[in-house]
Amino acid sequence: GFSALIFLVQAGISLHQAPYYIHKGLSPGEASTIVAAFALASAGGGLLWTAFFARMPVRIAVGTAGAAMCSGVLLVLWADSLIMGQIAAIVFGSGLGGVVVLLRLIWADYYGRDNLGTIRGVALPIQVCGQAAGPIIGGALFDLTGSYTLPFRIFFVAGLLSLGFI
Repeated sequence: GFSALIFLVQAGISLHQAPYYIHKGLSPGEASTIVAAFALASAGGGLLWTAFFARMPVRIAVGTAGAAMCSGVLLVLWADSLIMGQIAAIVFGSGLGGVVVLLRLIWADYYGRDNLGTIRGVALPIQVCGQAAGPIIGGALFDLTGSYTLPFRIFFVAGLLSLGFI
């Protein structure tokens, strides 16, 4: 459940963030710097959250990283400038980086390293379905409404629901 929903949020926001900011009036160059901030924060987020994990149970760390992603979605919805977009991208991206790294650790902790391949084999198709659905939902709802507000709100709620599975 967590993987499907959180990666629906990840893919939906990631794919649509540049057109979203352009639609809000930012230039394509400004939108690209926001996407770059997101990518850098995602890469650095893995390091940040693994350091965070060392001090607490991995379940709490994954949940906190997921909550950062949810907070990032809210910030994206509120962002109306380059600076706010970059802040949103950093919060969302760092949370994503943590989820990606810590999810594998939680599987190893709960199911054991010997079962990691089996768990990954079951979870990955579910995760990929979420990743496939996010951009489709975002694009279809944008086409229907002319705005990213509704799909991004849905992504926020999906992110909150995912936290219940942790």
